[in-house]
Amino acid sequence: MIHWFNYEHVIVFLLALFSPLVYSRTCRMEDDECEFKLVISYKLTMLVNRTLVQPCNGKLYRYDVNCTDAQPIPTDEVITMDGFFEPVKVIAVNGTVPGPTIEVYKGQRIIVEVENQLFSEGTTMHWHGLRQEGTPHMDGVPWVTQCPILPGQSFRYEFNTAQTGTYWYHSHLGTQRTTGIFGAFIIHEKTKPKMEEHVMLITDYNHNWDSLVSYLSTEFGAYWNHKKIGNSKSLDGAHYSLFDFQSGLVNGRGRYYNESGKHNGAPLTVFEVESGKKYRFRVIAAGILYPFEVSVDGHQMVVVAADGHELKPSPVDYFILSPGERFDFILKANNDVGNYWIRGKTLQIHKNNTFEAILRYKGAPDEDSNSTVSDCIQQKNCVLLNCPFLYYPEKTNKRCLQFDDLEPYNPTHAPSFRQGKFQEYFLNFGFPGEPGNSPASINGRAFLDPTVNPLTQPNEIDTLCDSAKCGVDRVCHCTHSLNLETNDTVQIVMTNLGKGKGFSHPIHMHGHSFYVVKMGFPKYNRTSGEILSDTKDIDCRGDPKKNYCNNATWSNSSWEGDNIPGLKLENATQKDTIMVPTGAYVVVRIRADNPGLWFMHCHIELHNINGMALFLNESFAHLPEMPDNLPVCHSFRKPVYDHRQKQKEQVNCNSDVSHLNSEFGVSWNRKKIENSKSLDGAPYSPLNFQSGLVNGRGRYYDESGKHNRAPLTVFEVESGKEYRFRVIAAGLLYPCEVSIDGHQMVVIASDGYELKLMAVDYVILSPGERFDFILNANNGNGNYWIRGRTLELNKSDTFEAILRYNGASQEETKPTASHCIQQKNCVLLQCPFLHYPEKSNERCLPFDYFEYNHPTHNLEWEILKSAMQRNNP
Repeated sequence: MIHWFNYEHVIVFLLALFSPLVYSRTCRMEDDECEFKLVISYKLTMLVNRTLVQPCNGKLYRYDVNCTDAQPIPTDEVITMDGFFEPVKVIAVNGTVPGPTIEVYKGQRIIVEVENQLFSEGTTMHWHGLRQEGTPHMDGVPWVTQCPILPGQSFRYEFNTAQTGTYWYHSHLGTQRTTGIFGAFIIHEKTKPKMEEHVMLITDYNHNWDSLVSYLSTEFGAYWNHKKIGNSKSLDGAHYSLFDFQSGLVNGRGRYYNESGKHNGAPLTVFEVESGKKYRFRVIAAGILYPFEVSVDGHQMVVVAADGHELKPSPVDYFILSPGERFDFILKANNDVGNYWIRGKTLQIHKNNTFEAILRYKGAPDEDSNSTVSDCIQQKNCVLLNCPFLYYPEKTNKRCLQFDDLEPYNPTHAPSFRQGKFQEYFLNFGFPGEPGNSPASINGRAFLDPTVNPLTQPNEIDTLCDSAKCGVDRVCHCTHSLNLETNDTVQIVMTNLGKGKGFSHPIHMHGHSFYVVKMGFPKYNRTSGEILSDTKDIDCRGDPKKNYCNNATWSNSSWEGDNIPGLKLENATQKDTIMVPTGAYVVVRIRADNPGLWFMHCHIELHNINGMALFLNESFAHLPEMPDNLPVCHSFRKPVYDHRQKQKEQVNCNSDVSHLNSEFGVSWNRKKIENSKSLDGAPYSPLNFQSGLVNGRGRYYDESGKHNRAPLTVFEVESGKEYRFRVIAAGLLYPCEVSIDGHQMVVIASDGYELKLMAVDYVILSPGERFDFILNANNGNGNYWIRGRTLELNKSDTFEAILRYNGASQEETKPTASHCIQQKNCVLLQCPFLHYPEKSNERCLPFDYFEYNHPTHNLEWEILKSAMQRNNP
């Protein structure tokens, strides 16, 4: 039986089970096949029905009312994020952030059509944690398993669900995951009774920066309010990359705290429980960078699963989740009826960066909690699961439980050593290199995306790593892959050592869940919890002065195969994402029984983009047959003829936010921005003009009219010479009226076509148009403003550049524009109307006044130049 779910409808009865904004699409247990549709589109936060909303005491209200005596707006209708009062662009899935929770059952065939309605970005969808056995082309990694889904296109993902547990879906292109393309994917066991559940997707957030800006900041430096932002540190001394944490979100909701510690009263996610019942919480770390220490005031959590794999129940007070990881826990609602904080705190020292949600008992008031976190005391230490270090500072009275201390619910045995069928790889995750060339890498190899789909076009890859060029003591950029032979036992020793260490890395493997068979940590100061020295179990080899650790091995040469002290093969726990702490290592094993190209990478988005990735080329000769109509992609170098579908060109637009403002309404400083008008009354779209730029330079003027003294573009000329200026209107919206103080312009070409000469005082250019004019440098030496002014009524929006005569002062002068007088009107070329207001003394020339050039051009120029020299002695 096929069951189709239309993405426009919400299954209302599930809203009691799941928190607001995490709407669910559910397969029925009896269905063999289910179809879903996910539509990817841009949205703006804090808007409803094109109207801005404001947060107040955990509710939302129209921006223009007093919240104490107004009706609140239903929060489910608004993408709030952290409630920042200016609309922020996000990428939504079916109109929400996070996207809808998809619930299915083991053994069903799942079809998901992903439609890309973005204006200027391709996308993909990865199904995080699913093995994709038999369907490696459905894994959703651009340029590894598929070509990106281009704007206006869709991609039909089809796969079987052979697992159960908590998984999730997210974009795998650029920084789209943390801009909003993610959601939960839950697979239930048909034979197991369902407990009432809640899904929690936790993220770190910055309404000013997305992770792309963070990535660029890591590359070029990060500043905020004229202050350089440095790397923050974890409790053990490890660094975090330059992502400026502003808010923590649960299911797309959180609160922005200002520098004084006061929050904005934005609505939070509420999880409702009934006294005496048990609930399963599925917690997914979907964030950019920071691990969170999660707890529930007044309640213990019993962890029962990790990354989709059932565990023996482990009661804990806190657990720590890093990006990509998942934990399921059981909560018994056995406290007094009331509201209790669900808390998440980053592990940064000297910072109080948190997320908050509310556990609300049925019958409790609709208000914030006043609960307090349980004290950890010396007589009864708090237990924390999955620490990325061995010890908390002694005075905190917190005790770490490592992930490899846990046991699976059902007995397991990790793949054993087999002579001739065993492969071992040491992979060092870090930033080795020298200043200016220390990218995120694995064994010094920064991953370079192929320009093709390697699954279907393997012979077209020309960027594979060359061992001769990527040596032990080198850093290189290439397409890094490891070859895995069919059914081999593969042991991967993930290390975080050498010169490039200092950041802990959550490493995710596609196509497999691995067995965690050993974890090795550095030496710590037991009192402070800080690292004293790296683990001694690993020999980095190579040049000790460089210490890149690109070719590591065991320090003890007798450690091989299954003969490694502390190796846990019986009842090893499984995961698909594991934190590799700085100065430490993690040993995992898989059986190479799933042919495909499987991406393996750091799940910190900044590190993945920068190159901390490779793919496992597993049993390529045994790949399942690929669909004939799977799209292909490649750079255009020479004609390639192929029977398969070719992708459309991607359109690059720089005005996504402006388009959203036009579609949903735009506000600034809590005021609705209306369409401005042209001189003839025609409206402009609501693009809030802040600055005009010439060749990428301009000045920002504040509301008082004071500018920020930014450098302007300077055009240098020499007295007595003539210059051809080629002016291109590359803007978003506004026509500009261009002039040069003290100089006439002789227009000679338009959009590449030569014209009869015409001397004018102003030229009006709209986006996309070009005019060429001749300027005779016949004025006195000095600086002259090149001006551009929009045609808006009651506004003085301008751009500025400087015409500087050779030898003139470098300082700006204050010349004034030529006055247009009644006796000698100024001439304006190409007005978008027939007349300027009469009092302006400006005369319009429509474009059709011109004629194309003919052979007397040079003679005309000489005559016109003589006239201009007489007019400008």
